[in-house]
Amino acid sequence: MTGVLFGLAPALLAARGDLVEILKESGQTTTTGKPWLRQFLIVSEVSLGCILLVGTGLMIRTFTSLLRVDPGFRPENVITFQLSFPGSRYGTVESLTNFLKELQIDLSAMPGTQSAGGVSHLPLDEGLGNWYSYYWPEGAPIQQQNTVMADHRSTLPGYFRTIGATLLAGREFEDTDDAAHTHVAIVDDTLAGQTWPAQDAIGKKLSVEDSPTGPFQFERESVVVIGVVKHIQAHSLTSKGRGQIYLPVPLAPRPVYSLVVQTTAPMQTFAAYVQQAVKKLDKDMPVSNLRPQMDYVEKARAQTRFVTLLAGGARNVSSFPGMHWHLWCDILFGSPAEPRDRHSHRCRCEFG
Repeated sequence: MTGVLFGLAPALLAARGDLVEILKESGQTTTTGKPWLRQFLIVSEVSLGCILLVGTGLMIRTFTSLLRVDPGFRPENVITFQLSFPGSRYGTVESLTNFLKELQIDLSAMPGTQSAGGVSHLPLDEGLGNWYSYYWPEGAPIQQQNTVMADHRSTLPGYFRTIGATLLAGREFEDTDDAAHTHVAIVDDTLAGQTWPAQDAIGKKLSVEDSPTGPFQFERESVVVIGVVKHIQAHSLTSKGRGQIYLPVPLAPRPVYSLVVQTTAPMQTFAAYVQQAVKKLDKDMPVSNLRPQMDYVEKARAQTRFVTLLAGGARNVSSFPGMHWHLWCDILFGSPAEPRDRHSHRCRCEFG
């Protein structure tokens, strides 16, 4: 496009006069005619090239930063698969919870397995609709209720350890965290900092919506915070999103779960074992989306790369710490006594 634009003006000039005469004029070094147009086009093209060089460097730097984004978990050596639980066979909390517990035990016994867990909404998997709802701390005045939302997730014990999430305080869920005991929750550091700034969130109470009587049978009740985890990039690598509330499966059963297994077993061996373990518990249960968790991270990078580079490249010109750039394009018109300087140009790009 640049070549077309800057080649158009000389073409128009050629169309207005005799081509031979124009070519003769272009080879002369006198100051007659209108050399300013050619000088303008040359300098403009050099300037654009310099700007493109600057932009390319910034985009490469932005892309490198994107590759270093911490998703809040470590996907290496983690394999995931998805199970859907039909209400006709898993309409009670007990039936769903028992299936997941038995499958978790079988997966943990597989050779090469370090740990296993499960979650209702896998990070960076946008295949399911999000689950979010209002929450507020115990004792909040009425005007502060139903004002802030958080993403909600239903999880099995061992989930955070398996995906390599960072537990900042407290503990993970245990098998005894159910409806018969104190109702508990784990929150991320984003929600904890917003709700109880400069305070310890462990032991604090939140009003949340859970469903201890069955999937989607929501009711509002108070839960005690037993753990704080580092925020996990749930939807993309470029936006932080809402705070997060994690509830144990018996308090918030969902119809779809993603099982996560940290293992050194080859994919083919793992896939065969998973099929066998699931069919042992329910011969009609299909296994879907069996893949390394790294696939979701790579997909998120691919989806955000283009937008991030365009937006980040322009923004970072002025916002990168320590970055200063200057672009000068000087046209030095010489006098007839100094013919060697009359078409000299200087373009300088500096990064400091």
